[in-house]
Amino acid sequence: MVGWVAYLVARLLYSTLRVSVSGLDALQIASKEPLIIALWHDQLLLGPMVFGILSKSHFAAVVSNSRDGRMLASFIERFSRVKTILVGHTCRHKALLQMIRALKERAILIITPDGPRGPKHEVKAGVIFSAQHTAAPIVAMSWRSSSKWELKTWDRLCIPKPFAKIKIHFEPSLDCPKEQNRLALQNTLFSSLMHGGLKPLENTL
Repeated sequence: MVGWVAYLVARLLYSTLRVSVSGLDALQIASKEPLIIALWHDQLLLGPMVFGILSKSHFAAVVSNSRDGRMLASFIERFSRVKTILVGHTCRHKALLQMIRALKERAILIITPDGPRGPKHEVKAGVIFSAQHTAAPIVAMSWRSSSKWELKTWDRLCIPKPFAKIKIHFEPSLDCPKEQNRLALQNTLFSSLMHGGLKPLENTL
């Protein structure tokens, strides 16, 4: 029930936003292969907009196997063509195998590399490991809003205010060959997620 209500509220919110997208050509080219889309945990509320941008693709989303995570999974699964991969603190190896399997089945994997519990804006190794073992490129997604709320959660979750102006940006894809140093790739992805090709927006309301 919570997931269904959250879905309806989110769809209503999305309908009020004034959205522009940059980097779309690079995203569409990358989406023809197995692909990982990464965005920070505090920006996950607008992650489902990717489902409409790549309307013919199939998706998998990585969420925490916790009470909050299961509610988030219920919300995400209301969008068509999306399955969730639940990650528990004691079964991360199993979750990695599920992520790799989804990529090999040519799903587009949506992941928050600093989730599920932080630290905030710290790229964890799992996203790079999955990319290296499937040859899937990673596209960093970020967005800015002219007006938003920030919740008092560990990630300071961002919620755009109704009728806000939104700019979504997709960085050029990052290839992750097996022979490349994993820490260096984590640092490169961090830079892509933090830069995002975007400048802060002024409040236009």
